[in-house]
Amino acid sequence: MVFTCLNKNVLLLGPEEFEALGENKALFNTSIGPAFRPEDLRAWLQKPGTYFFCDTSGAIGDPSGEIEAFANVTCRGVSAGRTNSVLTS
Repeated sequence: MVFTCLNKNVLLLGPEEFEALGENKALFNTSIGPAFRPEDLRAWLQKPGTYFFCDTSGAIGDPSGEIEAFANVTCRGVSAGRTNSVLTS
């Protein structure tokens, strides 16, 4: 498993990194934006046993929504950075 929790506009994973990551792996991204180009993620997700998890669709970086619809992609649609506050009187 690889987790990316990066600042905005940081592209950490390219074709070489995805190739090294290989098959039968899971990638989690809770960065403000994508940590890769969508076409590189799309190509990696074609490999057997690859899974991608993210908190918001912005973490995918694919405005078409195509990647989010993949069976091996789970996007919760809620920011991992949100807080839970309980109001008491």
